[in-house]
This record gives sequence, C-alpha cells and structure tokens, in this order.
Amino acid sequence: MVVVALVIAVLSMRSIASASHPKCTSTRSITPEPPLNSSRTGATAFRRASYEWTHPHLAKYAIAGGITLFSDDKVTSTGELNVPVKDAFVQARTAASPIDKSPTPESTANLDARYGDRVFVATGQSVLVYDLENRALVHTYAIPGAQALSQADAHGLVYVGTSDGRIFSIDTNSLDQVQNGASHTVKAAVELGVATGLTIAHIYDGTDGFILAADDKGSLVSIDLSQNGGTIVARGTVPGAADFADFGAGPSVLIKNPTTTVTPTRPPRQARPRPPRQADPHAKPDPTPSPTPTPSPTPTPSPTPTQRTYTVQRGDSLSSIGGRFGVPWRLIRPDNRALIGDNPP
Repeated sequence: MVVVALVIAVLSMRSIASASHPKCTSTRSITPEPPLNSSRTGATAFRRASYEWTHPHLAKYAIAGGITLFSDDKVTSTGELNVPVKDAFVQARTAASPIDKSPTPESTANLDARYGDRVFVATGQSVLVYDLENRALVHTYAIPGAQALSQADAHGLVYVGTSDGRIFSIDTNSLDQVQNGASHTVKAAVELGVATGLTIAHIYDGTDGFILAADDKGSLVSIDLSQNGGTIVARGTVPGAADFADFGAGPSVLIKNPTTTVTPTRPPRQARPRPPRQADPHAKPDPTPSPTPTPSPTPTPSPTPTQRTYTVQRGDSLSSIGGRFGVPWRLIRPDNRALIGDNPP
C-alpha cells in the first residue's frame, strides 16, 4: 500500500515538474548547423544539440523514497542511565580479538563472534559496561572515584583514573570471552602500583608500554608500565591542557629549548702511539744536511721628502699653513728661521 502511494506521488510530482520545465521534453531534436570543415581529414562535421529526454527528478524521488523506507540513520530509541557520567568510551566492534597475534587475524576470524561492541561509563563510584547490541548492562567494576577512561590499547586494556590519583586497568579480553560464551567470569580490575598525586581528569595510553595522566590544571605524569607494574618516569606541566589527542605513529624528535645557549664542542682527538720504525740494515745513512743561510731582510728605502714653496698671505701662521698641507708647524720653522726669526707668528 505504501509503495503504491509512493509511485502515484512520484508520477504526479513528475508531471508538475515537466509542466514547470518546458525544455525537459520527452523527444530528442537534432539541430544541424553550418558544416565545420577539417583541414586535416577533409571531413564535414555537424553540431547536434540534444535535450534531455529522461526527467532527472524521477530518479531523485526514487532515491529519496528508498532512503526514507530502508535507511538506518534514525534514532530508534533513547534511554536513561540514572547515574552521573564522568567519562565514557565506546569500544568499537572488531573482526578479531586484540590478543590474536596471527599475521592476518581478520582472514581467519570467526565472523559469528563479537569483539568489542560495548560502551564504558565512569560514574565517579564505578565503571559500567553496556552491550551496544542489546543495550544491556553486562558488568560493573567497583572503582571508587573513577572519573577518567582511556581508549583500549593494542592489548585490549582500558585504563581508569580516579579522583585520588590511582590508576586501574580493565581487561576487555575477559569481557569478549564472556560475550562469546568462552567463559562465565569477568576478571576484576587491577590497580597499578603507582600513586600519581593528581586528581586525574584525563588518561591516555600512548606509546606501547606507557600511559599519561593529567589533572584539570595541566599537571602531567608519564608512567612506564614495564617497571614494577607501573613507575612514574617523568612529570611536567602544560598550563591550559584540556585533553590528549592521538597524532598517529611515526618518527618523532623531542626538542628542548634551553634557557642558555650552549655550543657543543668536540673533544680533542688523542694521537695514537705509533710503533718505532725498525732500522733497515741495508739502507744507506742520510747525509747530514747543510744549514741553509737565512737571507737578511732588504731595508726599505725612506721616501725622499719633496720640498714645496708657499707664498705667505696676510693673516697666515705656521699652524694654519701646516694644517693646510698636513705638516706639523715645528717642521716648517727650522727651514724658515731666517725669514720668521725666533718668535714666529
């Protein structure tokens, strides 16, 4: 009944559209134009202008009707958890288990099994796990102060940060085993042997074997999971830090800007001791070289002073004349003593 009504509506809308668009007719027309002569082939070509003879609205209406009838993009139900939500994390469904280390796990995966496909909710007093297929509560981890959740790492572990600085790990592989009927017991959350001293607001599983935790003020800690079940190896502060983000894997370089510039120097190369040369019994002794006489330096001849004549004008003095020619007045006076006397102006 619905399909029949849809077909009638589509045909009626097509008729209205055809009337509003007279160019979209159901016939094809060919309009010849003056021939275009080709200098290469000598062929004659005609341009053909054809109008669209299938109305495009018909296909669009059919697509819209199919989406309305068969699409799965609608909100089908809503619900209330009736608990405070501090953080949440959706673990997507995968074809293979995270602990399957075969070269191509998806090629040999059991397609009837479900891995992941759940949501974790931190409430401040516990971590609730819901099945996304049927929205059922499948397990509750009693972790007082739980308020931060990490993504699941490569081994299927989810880390939980608490308000008093503790960190717990949840093994999602145990949830997968119960979900697929391989077990009936879920492993309890395991507390790491590390005290961060932070009110953890964000937690992030970074490089394999390390996790990062931060509070809402930007204080950070880096934890090495391979040392004693968890050891803080670094602390730092990033003012205003709001959350962690994954930039993917790849080569990276850590750059530090020191407060003072230090120029790296290369240590001096130590000379390697050489073994003494053994004398050749058949070699002739080197003749004693005669000393080479050192040539004596050739004296540089002093430039011959050139004598210049200047006619004294009224108001001249030895100082002004010497300043004009760049000669100290004391060198002008001895040659002109007979003219100026002992008391020169």
